[in-house]
Amino acid sequence: MCNVGFEWNRSNLLVGGGWVVRNERGVVKCHSRRAFSNIHSLDEAKLVVILWALESLGSHRMSNIIVAGDFSELVGAVERPQAWPSFLHQVGEIELAMARIEGCRLISVGNEANKGATFIAQSVTRQGLIRSYVQNGHPPWLFELFVNESRCL
Repeated sequence: MCNVGFEWNRSNLLVGGGWVVRNERGVVKCHSRRAFSNIHSLDEAKLVVILWALESLGSHRMSNIIVAGDFSELVGAVERPQAWPSFLHQVGEIELAMARIEGCRLISVGNEANKGATFIAQSVTRQGLIRSYVQNGHPPWLFELFVNESRCL
């Protein structure tokens, strides 16, 4: 499972993105953070973050993975493109990115199920941590959150 979080700051057009990959037991294998600038809408923020996460997973040669985040419109558009004609371009980009990852599925989850990835994304917009990185395990500052979450799975 890969949880993907984002936060958009409308006033400075900055988006923070974070993703967290866990194994089947809920143990965090790796995570990442990235800042995106000059993003003019919430829809654009969601798209750039989900495409970045999918590109990252493909680059790390991940497969058979569920990508989960607060992207209900995008998930709906991917599952039923005829019902979301205004999202045709986004669907094409997402499907292309997903095709590079064997066994990739996209699901929508609420904030409660996506806390860790969202906190990582918020570190960009709320704390100004704009340096991008990929790291094994979970962020040390979120140790308690991820350990508690893995116990509940």
